[in-house]
Amino acid sequence: MKPPDKPFDLLQRAAKIVWRTPSLWILGFIFALAGGSGVINLNFGTGFNYRARESSFETYRQPIYHIDRLVKANLPTIVLLAVIVALGIATVIVVINVVTTVALYRASDVSLREEPLPSWWPLLKGGWSHSAWHVFLADLIVWTLLFFIVLITVVIPILLLFLLLGGAPGVGMLFHHPHIAIAGLIIVGFVGILLLVVFILLLSAIVSLWKGLALRYIVLEEIGPVEALGRGWHLMWGEWRSIIGVWLLALAAAIGWKIIQVLTVGILAIIVGVTVGLVLLLSGQGFHFFGFHSWNSIVLLVALVVPLVILPALFLRGLYLAFDAVLWTDVFRRLTWPEWLQETPSAPDVEPVKGDYLPPRYV
Repeated sequence: MKPPDKPFDLLQRAAKIVWRTPSLWILGFIFALAGGSGVINLNFGTGFNYRARESSFETYRQPIYHIDRLVKANLPTIVLLAVIVALGIATVIVVINVVTTVALYRASDVSLREEPLPSWWPLLKGGWSHSAWHVFLADLIVWTLLFFIVLITVVIPILLLFLLLGGAPGVGMLFHHPHIAIAGLIIVGFVGILLLVVFILLLSAIVSLWKGLALRYIVLEEIGPVEALGRGWHLMWGEWRSIIGVWLLALAAAIGWKIIQVLTVGILAIIVGVTVGLVLLLSGQGFHFFGFHSWNSIVLLVALVVPLVILPALFLRGLYLAFDAVLWTDVFRRLTWPEWLQETPSAPDVEPVKGDYLPPRYV
């Protein structure tokens, strides 16, 4: 990476740009809403579980017995409609995801040059372009490769291991000594799970970084997905000494922000839970653990959870995604465009494409 900036300076610069650019907040929120991800992703343990307990369902079984009978009578049609609706929702989410990716990367690029940034809506409309299609194809290629890598390196070896253990002559002896068998299984299982977790985390980090650089080639350099993936791979390994310092600091920043996000969402969830409990007690309806006695209770819970818990969590996630986009766009430019550090760098040679929103420096 080109001097004089240190890795920490890049993180500080990205944070300042996101702080003073509301358009990036909105694009980041939409990106989070569509399930977007950055170069460093820490999404474990913060999802919402909407599955109802059986005891809760039994509370409503009597009032909705006619719905139960209706479902049983028209089960094939309902399943078909559910599949169609699910596919439609998934398609919409994927489209929003790739369009917002293009808009967010372009907005980050313009913000880093301190050029006037339009409002979020023109940027989002500009994301509807051939670049979005290329982003989708690149994602598809990466996920296909990742599937086969996991299949070959994890799933097949585990299956072969079980087959070998099942046919090994010493296995039968272990069943005559249960304490040995249990101790051996615990040790082997612990070591195996530890190695598997380390492998998955390492693979995820490499793939996320590779894809992040490749998508910026697509969005900012207007090249095809296959060529972009090739360039991203060579850039990642060719400049790994420059990238590793930024990546480690970005990982620390992501962990810190995740802690803030979890604490904030936890506090809001407690406030919502106490509020719902007080309302139910004061109204005389009562409540029991993981279940409610009336539809009004569920409506009240949803009405409070969505604006006070889910939306703030998505907003905080969106701020991080905007920060991640700005940071790694800055890193990408420094690695691929030497003139980036000049006081008034010349614009890259990118031809405008009909239907695209291109900032002034691209035209």
